Amino acid sequence: MGLTDRTPFTYLIRHIPSGRVYYGCKFARGCSPSDLWTTYFTSSTTIHRMIEEEGVDVFESEIRRTFDSIEECRNWEHRLLKRINAVQREDFLNKSDGKSISPESAEIGRKNRNSSDRFLSAIKKIGENNKGRVHSSETREKISKSLTGNKYKLGKKETDATRRKKRESKLGKPSNAVGNHQPPCSCILCGRLMTSGTLQLHYASVHLGIKRNPAVKHHSEEAKYKMRIHRNKFVTNGSEEILIESVSNRFEFLSNHPEYSPGKLDRKKRGTQSWHLSPTSKHN
Repeated sequence: MGLTDRTPFTYLIRHIPSGRVYYGCKFARGCSPSDLWTTYFTSSTTIHRMIEEEGVDVFESEIRRTFDSIEECRNWEHRLLKRINAVQREDFLNKSDGKSISPESAEIGRKNRNSSDRFLSAIKKIGENNKGRVHSSETREKISKSLTGNKYKLGKKETDATRRKKRESKLGKPSNAVGNHQPPCSCILCGRLMTSGTLQLHYASVHLGIKRNPAVKHHSEEAKYKMRIHRNKFVTNGSEEILIESVSNRFEFLSNHPEYSPGKLDRKKRGTQSWHLSPTSKHN
């Protein structure tokens, strides 16, 4: 038995200057083949843009087939576009091979939009009605008490079995407070705790005096030298290298021994010439 409130149909639109075509279908309530290119100009945004730029007279339209059911119309369009691979062809303007949205989904979306509109309208009306209204002290006190404290699962007590299951599920896993983050690092100069990423910025800004200024594109030679001291645990005079773990000790050693500079020996000169300097060592 055919539909009484619509006549689903498929159609073909041809762009005369380029010869490219668009194949589609129409099955909305109240639709008729006579709608094509009179009140209905396809659902394609590509066609709509071309109409705005060139007008409707540069297109030819024709009805290809009518149907007795919506599903038959949709399936026919999908199978045809799939069979001729319309999406990949240069002579077709179709961007997909269907299927178009089902009437059921369209109806659900329409109802959701209407519900949302009604909800927003009601909220707006409530706001307008309460505009300028002042709560009494008693009402404000009740609101304050209702929002104070953590009311989650208030008055509920978990069973021993539930607590045991929750405990077993968390065994061997990191705490939520720690997660998978790296442990905090402490600044060896001032003792502040921070992440490893923040520690580098802290050294540069607080202890090295390097400020982050987007207008400055290059560090000064003095700043570069300080950064080299910070990054290199070794100091060398060209013939030997010394490992100094402490940043403060490196600064002190280099200030007292100007013949040394931050860095390691050249690989060809390395051998038994490397030695370790304890952070607690005294320098002459």
